[in-house]
Amino acid sequence: MATTGSLKELVDQGVKSVPSKYVFPSRPNSTFKPLASPPVIDLAPLDTPERPLAVAQIGNACRDYGFFQVINHGIPPSLLERLLDAADKFFSLPIEDRLLFLVDDPRDKRSACVNWKETIAFRSISSAPAFCMEPALEYKTEAHKLGERLYGAIVESLGATVEEMSKQHVASCNMMMHYYPPCPDPSLTFGLSEHTDAGFITVLLQDQVGGLEILKDGQWIACDPVPNSLTINIADQMEILSNGQFASILHRVVTNGDRPRLSVPCFIGPSLEATTSPLAHLIGERNPALYKAVVYRDYLQHYMKVRFDDTATDGLDFARL
Repeated sequence: MATTGSLKELVDQGVKSVPSKYVFPSRPNSTFKPLASPPVIDLAPLDTPERPLAVAQIGNACRDYGFFQVINHGIPPSLLERLLDAADKFFSLPIEDRLLFLVDDPRDKRSACVNWKETIAFRSISSAPAFCMEPALEYKTEAHKLGERLYGAIVESLGATVEEMSKQHVASCNMMMHYYPPCPDPSLTFGLSEHTDAGFITVLLQDQVGGLEILKDGQWIACDPVPNSLTINIADQMEILSNGQFASILHRVVTNGDRPRLSVPCFIGPSLEATTSPLAHLIGERNPALYKAVVYRDYLQHYMKVRFDDTATDGLDFARL
């Protein structure tokens, strides 16, 4: 539950400048517009004899970008629309109704500056307002299934054996909803500062406003949303699992001065007590292990500390050998 005032109320009241706590010393720099964007992959072939081709496309995207978008992913467009509509309706509720579900930005207590967003996290989705509960429950179930399906394809692209896949698998799906209000001066702040995610992969539903950027070859490039697609990114546990073949890529959200942005990330990961380590067949005399085995609970504790203390953008130093 949030203990601070509402950013949305501040914006709705017509704030003309960015309050000091939202001003980052390292400002958003220019975004490079490349000829090639993160790939869009059709998942329909995963259930056909053409699966090897789709798996190879996913593996190449993980290796080249660490980000890709998927279409024909099996989640109905009508459900995506209902969930975004429910999120929009939720963030339009009076502040006294939203405060029960808004969560403080961890940076608020541990960092000099705070992200330009509001976040809700339902500790139990059944506690959500009725209009939000049904689409949220349905979507989280479907996103978890999709996460398992993509995880299987990703580790398959690495050549994982059935035994290896049985030892390290998806067990959790945590969902949040982010609201990024219009900002009076987008050059001063971030919707979400640069970071990596902690789990295996993230399944992101975003509206069509844009703002997500990824760091590739030292330049920030826009990951513009494709209608009815979902955005997938490699996270820290997958970098460990792949022994660095698939990098957990830095990404961020920049603000804009015109329109609010909505996004719904689902963080797909192992159980808290699970151990993640590089796949055995990827380790050899010429390919030494780059990471040690880590218990996910321990990793998360380290990740949260360094991520929001501004001492690092990821937690992978905890696992590096």
